[in-house]
Amino acid sequence: MNILFCTHCYYPAIDGGSVLFGQLAAAIRGLGHEVEVLTSNRYSTDGFINHKARIISENRGLIDGVPVTRLNVFSRGRKFFRFLEFLMPDQVWTILKKGPVFFNLPEIIKNRKIDWVVGGPFPPFTVFWSWLIAKKSGARLALIPCFHEGLEYNNKFLFRIAEKADLVFCLSNWEKRKFISLGVEKDKVAVINPIVDEFLFKYNRRDLGIFPKEPNVVFLGVKSAHKRIEKLIEAMEILWKKGKFINLTIAGPETLSSHLISTLIKKLPDEYKRRITYLGRISKREKVKLLDKATVLVNPSTEESFGIVFAEAWARKKPVIGSDIPALKEVIRNEKDGLLFKMNDSEDLAKKILFLVDYPTAAKKMGENGYNRVVKTCRKITVAKKMIASLGYARG
Repeated sequence: MNILFCTHCYYPAIDGGSVLFGQLAAAIRGLGHEVEVLTSNRYSTDGFINHKARIISENRGLIDGVPVTRLNVFSRGRKFFRFLEFLMPDQVWTILKKGPVFFNLPEIIKNRKIDWVVGGPFPPFTVFWSWLIAKKSGARLALIPCFHEGLEYNNKFLFRIAEKADLVFCLSNWEKRKFISLGVEKDKVAVINPIVDEFLFKYNRRDLGIFPKEPNVVFLGVKSAHKRIEKLIEAMEILWKKGKFINLTIAGPETLSSHLISTLIKKLPDEYKRRITYLGRISKREKVKLLDKATVLVNPSTEESFGIVFAEAWARKKPVIGSDIPALKEVIRNEKDGLLFKMNDSEDLAKKILFLVDYPTAAKKMGENGYNRVVKTCRKITVAKKMIASLGYARG
């Protein structure tokens, strides 16, 4: 099969959507299929609305053996789309304000044989470009929405494209039920697991699951507003006030919301600040070191389709804590491979962190349970074969 992945950003990163599309493209190419990636020349979705954002200069290249074509993004004029959204919400303007808006698409698909276009995630406008490319090239359309329960995701324009798609790949049964309820035919919805990068499984197993002498709570991910990192800082402040000597590490790419986190940290007493390590984008090797030094990984996000970072922590035999939103109630088996806390409740989050710090045997067992789960279900080749089987079946 000839498969064109069309996604918003495609760069080795922490961002879950970028990681998923990158891993899938490389794995499917490894199975002998022709794979290409069409994406933007931006590092993150912030670059779609910030015309001063840093861009990726290479228009074409290879990432993990996969040919990648990057298109320029029209990033000016977003205030106009925001104004239209204010007047007429839940329309195409909501998606256009975030982008990306491409040009020269006809040149990209000209004389190209495409069997499937795989597009996503929601809510960037790449979902529309995926549909348009499939329509113009005669290819079939599969979407990977990575759906979150956020306002931008609940857009009828996006849902109409999902209804027209030949396949919709969901990351959980909760997400599957959501799309079926929105009108997507049941037979067109398939569930696949997220992919944990193989490098997380390659390190010496005797190093896995080792907990630091001084407790260390880790947040790992893009510093978006919906991640609610401020709730984690509030929970840590509660513990520090009780005299609990626990460190906090926050790592991940910056966003337009990052300054809010920095401002909150600056307001803390110096004795608390010294317990915080604040990092930006990190390498794969740094990610492994960070997870290995963690007592627990915490992601207080209020919007997730799965939360690939949980699977990455489990790959290093570490327990996790997430909020009790619908998707994560399915992803995290409470008290088996992690803990759930009441969404946006800093007091409850503090209690859950303290439990895993005070009961290392229970924490270790949860991490091992998570590892046994993802090592069977989230390997690159396993997920890629499942996806190809679904594409082949739908094609037939």
